[in-house]
Amino acid sequence: MKVFFAFLLLIVLYRGWKKGIVQGFLRSIRLSSIFLWLLVSITLVFLDSYFTFSRAQGGLRYISKFGNIVGDADIVLPILISIVLLFIFFRSESREELFIELVCVITLTTLLGDVFKVLVGRARPYMGMGVFSFFNLSHSLFSNDFQSFPSGHVLFFSSLCTWFAFRLGWWFRFILPLLPIVVAYNRLESNNHYFSDVFFSWVLGYVIIARYMKEVRGTEEGPLASSACVILSFIRRLLP
Repeated sequence: MKVFFAFLLLIVLYRGWKKGIVQGFLRSIRLSSIFLWLLVSITLVFLDSYFTFSRAQGGLRYISKFGNIVGDADIVLPILISIVLLFIFFRSESREELFIELVCVITLTTLLGDVFKVLVGRARPYMGMGVFSFFNLSHSLFSNDFQSFPSGHVLFFSSLCTWFAFRLGWWFRFILPLLPIVVAYNRLESNNHYFSDVFFSWVLGYVIIARYMKEVRGTEEGPLASSACVILSFIRRLLP
């Protein structure tokens, strides 16, 4: 089944390439901003020990499970791809292009996160090696245990929420920035990531999608369309 949806994903990416969406996304990436946020995240490593959680109990357990599901690209992407195929089948070109854009930008953002995972090679918390345990490519390329930084779940959902925040009305722009916190809590509670992992993922998802929507689509985000809330939106304006 995964192979089938991977094939469909390639078809959607190809259609996105034909429509210029992929090229526009690649042009909008600013490595300077990404690496500045990377440096900020590195300075927050000292906070990692303060954001450790025991296994969730009661209602928090269901919140954590919800965060794990909505942040899983293997679950959400096939749903989005199916929506694209429905629009293609019913020949709704405007909505088809809209969801092709969504699938393309969040897929490419997630792939960028995977590149960081391999390059950084940080050991996951459950390995018990400490926050400064980084290993070379031979570890991080072939072992999921050394792909802690950044969090793919948080990055995926942050980019997804940011895209919808730009596309929907002001009420959604207030609610959507809060949702990645649920996914971040799950990744911390499950002992898969450190705080600096989820922080960088949250910011990276916002910065990449926000720049794409503003530079390529000409969309103004408004005061509340931030995947890291109003403070992140303000700080982002200070960066190149």
